[in-house]
Amino acid sequence: MKKLALIAFAALATSAFAAPGGPGPSISITGTSVQSTSLIYSTVDNSAKGYSAVAQQNLASNAGNVSIAGKSEQDVTSNGSSIRNAAMGAKAYASQNLASNVGNVTVAGSGKSAQYVYLKDAHVSNTAGAGTVAVQNIASNNACVTCN
Repeated sequence: MKKLALIAFAALATSAFAAPGGPGPSISITGTSVQSTSLIYSTVDNSAKGYSAVAQQNLASNAGNVSIAGKSEQDVTSNGSSIRNAAMGAKAYASQNLASNVGNVTVAGSGKSAQYVYLKDAHVSNTAGAGTVAVQNIASNNACVTCN
C-alpha cells in the first residue's frame, strides 16, 4: 500500500508541471493507481498572476499523458473546505482537477475508473480574468487539457 501511495503521489506531483496544450509528462502505471486526498478544516489555494500565467491544481487526479493498465481510483475528502484556483493576466490559464482524469488518460486491462469527491462545508472556485481560460474538473473524465 505504501508503494502505491508513493507511485500515486509521484504521478500527481509530476502532473502538476504539465504545460497546458503540451503533451505533458508521460506516466505509465501497469495496474492499480490510487490517489487519495483527505483534508479537514481545509483550504487549498493555487494562483498565478501575470502574462501567460498558468495555475494548474490537481488533487487526486491523473493529468497529462497517463496510461494505467487496469483500475484507477481517485478520492478527495474534505470537511470545512475551501478549494480555489485562479489565473489572472492576459492569456492566463487556470485548470482545477479534483478526482479527475484529464488529458490523454488510458485505463485498460479490464478497465475501471472511479472518481469520488466528498465536500461538506464546501466552497470550490476556479477563476480566470479577462482574456483567460478557466477549466474545472470535479470527479470527471475530460479528454481536453486546455479546452480553449
